[in-house]
Amino acid sequence: MNTDQYGRTLWQAYTNEGINPNSNPIGYRYDWGYDAGGYPTLNQMLVPKYIDSENKIPTADTDWFDEITRTGFIQQYNVSVTNGTERGTYFFSLGYYKNDGLIKYSNFDRISARMNSEYKLIGDMLTIGENFTLNRTTEVQAPANVLSDA
Repeated sequence: MNTDQYGRTLWQAYTNEGINPNSNPIGYRYDWGYDAGGYPTLNQMLVPKYIDSENKIPTADTDWFDEITRTGFIQQYNVSVTNGTERGTYFFSLGYYKNDGLIKYSNFDRISARMNSEYKLIGDMLTIGENFTLNRTTEVQAPANVLSDA
């Protein structure tokens, strides 16, 4: 919400609870009353020039949600090779995954590799093989509560 929308929502919340909206701790001031039907009516809203008691932080009309978010983007690439004979099989794969998150500067990257093979030494009596997996990930997480704070 912008400054005006937030102020109007704050006024509505206070009047819905039966509380004087001018008692809010943020500094919004309201000229309001009741209409002929007894419903609260907002005549005018006064937004404070500063939002702190030291008068150092001016009021701004910043959309903080827009400032901290972006359109997310995901890329994923995979390639694999497999082959086999009656005596053995093998499988090899590589993968890359990148997620640029909805919160600016957050992201996740993963590079992965996998190799499996199997070889029959003595018919169906003795088979040897291996399964290897390797992953490397990096991540930049969004700060806790960043969306609710915005």
